[in-house]
Amino acid sequence: MHRFLFAMLIFSCVSCATASMIEPHTAMPLGANNHQIQVVGGYTPLVAFAYDYGLAEKLDLGLNIEFQNEGIVLVGADGKYNFLSSEKTPVSVVAGVGGGPASFYWYGGPIVSFFATRSYEMAFNLRYNAVKWSFNAESTSDDASNSVESFFSDLTDEIINEISGIYQYASFNWSNTFWLSDKKWGITLSTTVNHMFDPLDFVFYGANLGFQVKL
Repeated sequence: MHRFLFAMLIFSCVSCATASMIEPHTAMPLGANNHQIQVVGGYTPLVAFAYDYGLAEKLDLGLNIEFQNEGIVLVGADGKYNFLSSEKTPVSVVAGVGGGPASFYWYGGPIVSFFATRSYEMAFNLRYNAVKWSFNAESTSDDASNSVESFFSDLTDEIINEISGIYQYASFNWSNTFWLSDKKWGITLSTTVNHMFDPLDFVFYGANLGFQVKL
């Protein structure tokens, strides 16, 4: 019962117990002193913005902000290191940290790209995610303890307090990017499957449309 109700809470306010949903959609590094801006919309995040900078030829650093359900905002930083350079199948590793109103997260994992043509790139990103969620709920109902409203209010408070802690999940992102103007502009369609580990043990999904431009 508690697991089912918490799953409903996750779907109504997914960012409460997840890491940043925005992520790179290419294993290619930007290259030293290059910049990139990314805008993403969909479910979930609802809207997100990212800025990335090529600190070295194979190392990118970035900042991002996400506007999620229920007005929740996540702010984070990430890095991408390319350890296998290839025009057709580059491979990189990604890591990031950040947080929201009642959470702190960290994640990491590999990303692999495949260039079917010069203008079409498919990428796969596998991440391990951990989120420390801390929220102390207090019942707001002033009704008698035997009323229906009070029962559900108390039950929700109990669930939220019980599940506060560190939660881990795996995410798999599949993205398709169509590059324009010699890979300066990109349009990305992506889908994500997330599996929350025990004790919650459930799966949730995401789909996004993104635009990116290299400066």
